[in-house]
Amino acid sequence: MKDTLIVLCCPTLNRLFTQRAVGSLKETDLTRAELIVIDNNHDGGFYYPSVLSGMLKLAVDSGKNLILVEDDTEINDYNWIDRLYEVSERLKADIVGCVHTYEDGAVNHEGVYIDDDLTMWLRADVMTGREDVIDGAIYVPALYGAVMLIKNPSLYHIDTNYKKYHHDVDICLQAWRDGSRVACILDLKIIHHLRYYDLRNPSFIDIYNSDTLYFAKKWVSYAPELLEIPQLRRYKKGHSSDAAWPGFFNRAMKLRAFNKGLAVEMFNRVVAECYNERFVAEAYYQLFLIEGGMEHLKNCLIYNPCHGPAKRSLEDLSAKKSSFISQCRHPIICRQCHLLTQ
Repeated sequence: MKDTLIVLCCPTLNRLFTQRAVGSLKETDLTRAELIVIDNNHDGGFYYPSVLSGMLKLAVDSGKNLILVEDDTEINDYNWIDRLYEVSERLKADIVGCVHTYEDGAVNHEGVYIDDDLTMWLRADVMTGREDVIDGAIYVPALYGAVMLIKNPSLYHIDTNYKKYHHDVDICLQAWRDGSRVACILDLKIIHHLRYYDLRNPSFIDIYNSDTLYFAKKWVSYAPELLEIPQLRRYKKGHSSDAAWPGFFNRAMKLRAFNKGLAVEMFNRVVAECYNERFVAEAYYQLFLIEGGMEHLKNCLIYNPCHGPAKRSLEDLSAKKSSFISQCRHPIICRQCHLLTQ
């Protein structure tokens, strides 16, 4: 029984990004889903929020949940749909998304912060307390709809007053306002070629600003309540500025020269708590440089099979070639590793 409708809209199926998006979807487990691809053939009158509103109604009428997917994404996790539903059940969240990365593996964002003045900014590599991570996922104020599960779609609506942007954030606020939740999965990643299209569109700034103004006017009275929700209180001004992993990692790197003990503690925290494989792999490599031990090298290559210095070090230490030196399962299409080759 198919319980999910996946909708992807595009200006043309002939675009390379779109072919990547559709191709990656077809290589995942779609047994519980129906995939609808809408090619608008560069129709100047195409109105994205209105089309999504129609798709939401179709999902409701057919008794299915809805997953929005944009045509500049690539999904390489075979069980991504089941993972969205697992987190939805575990965190009691109707709206669920995941981490977005650039093609080189760098994290683009892990959800959207919304300050009490309705300023929006992207969450990326933020150090999150262990108590805030549940089943590999966190609560966030909002998500962008490049990949977004909308469960119980009859409870939500797509506001067609938006011209193109922020209708996805709008749905997230609907969820929080009406007693549901919004979650981002930290261990599920997609490639999102963010705004490659938008930046070539001369009207992008005007449309984006117009939608931002409408969003602010619509939600201004609710903003103070949003950040008082128990799951979101840490996002309040003065409480949301958790240190980010890049800064923490760079500090540990500086400490190696004069405080190796503290550097080791910090690198161990990275491998225990960070969800960015690149930082975890490099932390293991730095632990090897400080403490020695082949296990650190092996762990490094588990998280980043393309880590050149770790490969060479392991080869030097091994009497015979170790199986950990050839862990990469994508020797041709390296971008599927979501890692920055070193």
